[in-house]
Amino acid sequence: MVKSLPQYKLAPLASTGALQTAGGILMAVEIANVANAVTVVLNDSDDGTGTDILTLTSAATMGGKFFDFTSIGGIIFANGIYATITGASSWIGFWTA
Repeated sequence: MVKSLPQYKLAPLASTGALQTAGGILMAVEIANVANAVTVVLNDSDDGTGTDILTLTSAATMGGKFFDFTSIGGIIFANGIYATITGASSWIGFWTA
């Protein structure tokens, strides 16, 4: 790794869609919501038709939540990473390797 480059790729997503169209490793997710509850379902595909791997939620009163998977080496998605987002959020960031 080159020390001057970021270790992970940041992929912000405001609505349901593909993060990666090929396999990848999810390292972290930040849900920055202000007043609404948000649920993110992460699917092992590039179009939402694969297996649901992970569901993340952030309650309206939390103001946002950060999920860090770096200590376990990330979560592996073999076929792609697709996020189904319900609830309004001001920003959702996904870090992938």
